[in-house]
Amino acid sequence: MKDKIVFWGADEKDNDILVALRLRANDNRVDLWAFPKDKHNEAFFDKMFQNWNDLNPDEFEQPFTYIEQNMSQPSLLPDNIRTKNADIIARTEKEWYVHILSMKLAEQLENEIGELQAGIDANNEYNQKLWDQTVMFWNRVGLHFQSRDLNRDQSNMLRDKINAIFDKLKVLRRTDNRQFDAENQKNTERIVEQIAEQLGFLEEGRREPNEVFDNLKRIQDEAKDIRFTREGRTEVRDTLNQAFEAVRAERQNSRNKRMDLRLKGLKDAIDKMTKSLEFDQKELEFQETRIGNTSGKLETQLREAQIQMLQNKIASKREKIDDMFKTYNDLLNKTNKSNEESNETPQTAINESSTNEPNENQTAEEV
Repeated sequence: MKDKIVFWGADEKDNDILVALRLRANDNRVDLWAFPKDKHNEAFFDKMFQNWNDLNPDEFEQPFTYIEQNMSQPSLLPDNIRTKNADIIARTEKEWYVHILSMKLAEQLENEIGELQAGIDANNEYNQKLWDQTVMFWNRVGLHFQSRDLNRDQSNMLRDKINAIFDKLKVLRRTDNRQFDAENQKNTERIVEQIAEQLGFLEEGRREPNEVFDNLKRIQDEAKDIRFTREGRTEVRDTLNQAFEAVRAERQNSRNKRMDLRLKGLKDAIDKMTKSLEFDQKELEFQETRIGNTSGKLETQLREAQIQMLQNKIASKREKIDDMFKTYNDLLNKTNKSNEESNETPQTAINESSTNEPNENQTAEEV
């Protein structure tokens, strides 16, 4: 789009004049210069037509009349100036008006995108709502570009700003994911331990099946409000499913059958706790390797603190696993004694090298 035009016109006395118009879109104004034909030579007029874009208005030859027009006025030309080609004025008016509206739309979008950026910078936290808002702005700019409401330069400028927001959100999301992973690990372990505790009460006969069932429902309701990763939620859901199955079996089957399910549930809990312990052990080995390459007192102190924290966690989990092994084998001895009395094949005790295959026919309990 041209922001300058030159054409022949006439003044109020019908004298020929050369009219030059220049759009100042940012100001919503139009500069108008009128040069009397009889006061200038042909060389000047040729220069105006051929090199108008390269000319400096401050160096225009006198005499001329200067007028500033507002784009909100009905016409680009004042009443005392007429054009010999009305089409050029009508076409220019429409083009310039569209250009100004497009510029205002781009400015509005830029301000809205700037507010989103400022909010993200102020909070410095990731959430899905901010990501969705940024996607919405990207789609809006794309739609306006396709509809020709924005030109390519405006669209590229806005998209660059939106891409900068996406880059910021990706950094925040990576940080949030690391925090989320740690939070998920902690919550998953806590819920699994609570389920294992309830199964322990059930298997030791310290609580009735209905009471354990109610406690598992409470744990399930609590888990629904906790933010897990997909793997963490699956682990909690599967562990709950197995626990509910143990309770249902306790209600429905014979004493030996109920004991079998108790053992299975406890064995699954031991396997999950063992995997959690292995995860912590690998993390401890990683930190112990890193501390040898650590530089700086503060970083060394941090590594040492992390190692101590992991060592405490590992010791605590090992103690819990030992207790669970003891509980499992005590229950198993009772079952085997009962099986021997009924001429059934005794079951085998488990140890830390045992594995547990998932039951693919397990009924899902939604968490």
